[in-house]
Amino acid sequence: MKKLLSYGIYLMLTGVLYSQNEPTKLVLDLNGYVQKYIDQHSIIMKSTINDNTLNLQQQLLQYNDEMAKLEKDFTDAREKEYRDLSKEVSIGHSCTKRYSGGTKKCGTECASAPTPAWFTKPEWSDTVMEEGNKVNATVKPNGSAACVYLQKSGEGRIALRIVSTFRVREDWLLKQVEADKNYVFTKVKKLARKAIDLND
Repeated sequence: MKKLLSYGIYLMLTGVLYSQNEPTKLVLDLNGYVQKYIDQHSIIMKSTINDNTLNLQQQLLQYNDEMAKLEKDFTDAREKEYRDLSKEVSIGHSCTKRYSGGTKKCGTECASAPTPAWFTKPEWSDTVMEEGNKVNATVKPNGSAACVYLQKSGEGRIALRIVSTFRVREDWLLKQVEADKNYVFTKVKKLARKAIDLND
């Protein structure tokens, strides 16, 4: 029973940490954008409807053009938010050999991406030895981790820390920005329709 409880707590904490490391938790709340654009949407609606020089088709074209500008404004701002994000991940690794003969293999340790949304590059990753020297970490082909393999020949100990900076993947970013945009402007239009219904 205790093991099951401990495992349940572990899964819960892992889920919380995973969620906190999602890029969507590290940028501005979308409801702030909804408030910003509902106000601008109201201005667009009033200026379009009150323009007596336009027929209905022209009004629709002008409305769509102005909304496209708002959507581009949001997309540019949101992409910048995600591109400006970075997370540093570090992990220690060591190898101790207590006798002089042979070689001890201590395996591989990796500084891994907090979630699949993140990636790293060789130029964003360093491995710092206890003595202060730096060695290159090996970055996995998909950028999900920076790793170092250690082995020790002769008696003694070697230790290091892998430090890697992760940024948001471009494919994840573009897909998420599109989802964020759809959320914001669907809500803006829904609130606008609700306001019109209340005024009728």
